[in-house]
Amino acid sequence: MISDSSCNSTVVVVEVVVVVVVVVVVVVVVVVVVVVVVVIVVVVVVVVVVVVVVVVIVVVVVVVIVKVVVVVVVVVVVVVDLMYCGPVVPETTALKALFIKPIKLLMLSCLSKTWGRGIHLVSTKDINHLARMVKLDVVNALFARIEIQIGLLISNAITGRASLHERPCSRSRC
Repeated sequence: MISDSSCNSTVVVVEVVVVVVVVVVVVVVVVVVVVVVVVIVVVVVVVVVVVVVVVVIVVVVVVVIVKVVVVVVVVVVVVVDLMYCGPVVPETTALKALFIKPIKLLMLSCLSKTWGRGIHLVSTKDINHLARMVKLDVVNALFARIEIQIGLLISNAITGRASLHERPCSRSRC
């Protein structure tokens, strides 16, 4: 027969073993949960970073495409203007104005006092006025003239006014 003292010691050993097993199981579960949460957070951060990078790349590509389109349109307008009115191209250092605020210039030129009046060259006063409105400096304002011509072409195409052939020229040799 087992004595009381040996039974008590057996119970204590069993209790200790059970407590240790429970503690180990709880610690393992907590560690697994923490690892899973960390992995999920890392995956979410990586996905967010990838999405941000993709969005930035798309925006850069769109901006470059828009700039190329504006360059092509301006070159076409300059060539057409040279065919009908002679040289109007300003200093090449002013080309940087093309990349400043061409859309604002187009909008301002379409909505300015030139709307619906027939295509004509914009005066220096008009250029300076529009340049001040969009906060362009003097060098940038030099090239604004060509961009404004695009707006005039658009506005006159919409209103059905004078064709390019009928455009009066401010220079006497035209």
